[in-house]
Amino acid sequence: MPTKKTGPEYEQTQRLINIAIKAGQTQEKIAKLCRVDQSTVSRWKKGQSRARLGQVKPLLKQYGDRIERSPFQLYQRNIPEGCAPSTSMFLKVEGRLLLREAFETIPEVRDPPEAVRISVQEVTKGCFALVIERAIGRLPRSRDKYKVVNLRSRDMPWHLPEKGYALLLDQEQLLGTTITLHEFCKKNWSSEFAGLDRLGLLTTLALMNHGYIIDGLEALTVSVGEAEQT
Repeated sequence: MPTKKTGPEYEQTQRLINIAIKAGQTQEKIAKLCRVDQSTVSRWKKGQSRARLGQVKPLLKQYGDRIERSPFQLYQRNIPEGCAPSTSMFLKVEGRLLLREAFETIPEVRDPPEAVRISVQEVTKGCFALVIERAIGRLPRSRDKYKVVNLRSRDMPWHLPEKGYALLLDQEQLLGTTITLHEFCKKNWSSEFAGLDRLGLLTTLALMNHGYIIDGLEALTVSVGEAEQT
């Protein structure tokens, strides 16, 4: 029997659904808990509609405490040989993750292989954390026929090599940094890591998708008269 649509609309519906899914729930299980159709849960997840408070009470009992929790990422610094990991080697950065991209070295350029992962977090509105991690040496391999490094594997040995690889930047500095990353890292990384030269584009796109205005963009537009002729 469907749950009665009681109470006001729950504004955090989409976030609550995504939290539940990340915790291991499926849309089918959520639908059963909330006593709605799976198609309704799908619309909630996409932000196309909101649940009533009465509908999502079962989810709020399980995951409501996570709604108020600030999002964060935890990074690990390089572990010296012979040392065990400790909390002093971890860096916590609060703020929602806007971008995370990983790039592998071009095989002909470097041996042993190396990878770099770039993360951009919104610490506050207009203030961003740019975190640059590296992985060197024995990297996990995916099982496809090409034996390509699986950069999304949990076994990737990502680490912060130095304190300077975590930066707080404003929007202008962020875009300038990602476009000319080698100037900050003192290396011409864009020629060594496949696809890294697209990082400026990816960062700009991520900011636009999160509501930021990018000055100086050229836009291809069609006037009303031209549209009628076509």
